[in-house]
Amino acid sequence: MGVKKIKIGIIGSGYMAQEYIKVLKNIKKIEVTGVVSRNLKKTEKFASKNRIKFFSSIDQLYNKTKPDAFIIAVSELSLKKVLIETFKFKTFNLVEKPIGINLKESNLITKISKNAKSINFVAFNRRHYDNIVFTKKELKKDKSKRIVFIQDQEYQNYNSNIPRKVIKNWMYANSIHLIDLFYVFCRGKILSVKNKIKFKNKNYSLILSEIKFDSGDLGIYKCLWNTPGPWSVSVNTEKKNFTLRPIEKLFVQENKSRKIKKITFNSDNYKHGILNQIKLLIKLIEQDKEFLPNFEDS
Repeated sequence: MGVKKIKIGIIGSGYMAQEYIKVLKNIKKIEVTGVVSRNLKKTEKFASKNRIKFFSSIDQLYNKTKPDAFIIAVSELSLKKVLIETFKFKTFNLVEKPIGINLKESNLITKISKNAKSINFVAFNRRHYDNIVFTKKELKKDKSKRIVFIQDQEYQNYNSNIPRKVIKNWMYANSIHLIDLFYVFCRGKILSVKNKIKFKNKNYSLILSEIKFDSGDLGIYKCLWNTPGPWSVSVNTEKKNFTLRPIEKLFVQENKSRKIKKITFNSDNYKHGILNQIKLLIKLIEQDKEFLPNFEDS
């Protein structure tokens, strides 16, 4: 008798849905049962390319295939409606962030989810990058206080195809990718968040904030708006500095040394953060324990 496969349905047919299916098709334990999205023509094309079934509604996908879990990768403006549709099913939902278009909607979705039959988790795939997992393990060996610097960079481009409502909430919609890493690298609960500098010119601006944790760890957040500056993360302890610039890479420098060592990881044609995240989803389904952040965490 073969190993019982975990059945996963995909909601969405855009860029992130394609990144997920690259990973899912390479895990023998998983069976992708089908895909559904708002645009039927796009869904058919996605299904044909990936040799899976397509469905015209979430109800049809669930009733016909009875998936154990849904991967939900839809636009910010569609997410609330899609989630409410899935809450009636006894599935595990792994949902691409952000949960809602802004904090108000996120709180509403979280409140509604408390009565859901589904069990819901948020996909912060950057938490699961190989270099970030490695850095977390290394930091466990060092009990000294940490200073975590994060540089964010964002453009608000009103001429793009991004809806105006998403652009209006762009820090919530996109900066969450990086801001979440304070929870990954800093220990304890947040005591305070203070905006130290808020500089604004005609065309570009800067935000600089200080985040204090009850562990003694300190977070420094810098966001450059409409001006160049790569995403980067730097974690400093008494013994070492870990620098992620870009955040997919890792460089380590030891105290009293000028040498900067590059740490290399496997390179494949899919995102390793998603692969590691899916492995945790499998573990979660099989053991019925939480290994991923839930809506309240988000």
